[in-house]
Amino acid sequence: MLDSDNRRVLVALLLAATVVLAGCSGGGNTSPTDASTDGPTPTEDGTPDASVEGDADAEASIPSTNYQWTEGESYSYETESARGDNSEYTWTVTDVSDGEVTVEIESQFGTTSDTTTVTGPQGNFFDGTLESQGAVFLFLHLPQILIDGQELTAGNEWTLTAEDFNATDVAGSEPIEVRVTGTDTVAGQECHTFEASDGTSTFQGCVKEDWPFALGFNASGSGDAQFSLGKTTLTDFNRP
Repeated sequence: MLDSDNRRVLVALLLAATVVLAGCSGGGNTSPTDASTDGPTPTEDGTPDASVEGDADAEASIPSTNYQWTEGESYSYETESARGDNSEYTWTVTDVSDGEVTVEIESQFGTTSDTTTVTGPQGNFFDGTLESQGAVFLFLHLPQILIDGQELTAGNEWTLTAEDFNATDVAGSEPIEVRVTGTDTVAGQECHTFEASDGTSTFQGCVKEDWPFALGFNASGSGDAQFSLGKTTLTDFNRP
């Protein structure tokens, strides 16, 4: 399982990342029109407000699987939004040196495109919040956290609680039930399909061990956490 030093408020992150991704799922458009949510909305300057109910801090460090990045590594995804539009995202590792990793994140929605550069520590890149342009990849990283240390065979299931993430003070945190449902092929790669739910939010996708991101991912929620996100699927990659 994850080292305890890296387990920081995952339950809050699931909710906060949902809001951030809903706000930026249209590439450069930060309006929440691609998802329905009763939660926080973008601020006046267009920056998504990732605050959540309770004591959870939206600025808290993000758990990491201690993945080791390689220069030249890249992943491209396409997202089908709730309103039928598609957006594209590419994550490219441009430099790995002195214990730091530099990543170029490109996003495109229609004729609107954006490129941003993010630098983080090798082996714990997500130990800190990404700009909104990187929220898609933050979400794609979450499934790898949920499956870390588990056997990926159809029918295997397990439960993660707030205690597993040192998040016992998070209001409303519920156990996350995770189940491996089978296998699929995405971008020519065989992966394991899974479903995870905390009772209000459901996450589905396809994962491979030792990858930084899920190969496919979708999420929806009900009640106070109501939202619906389009499916995000790997379209191309380079793994040196």
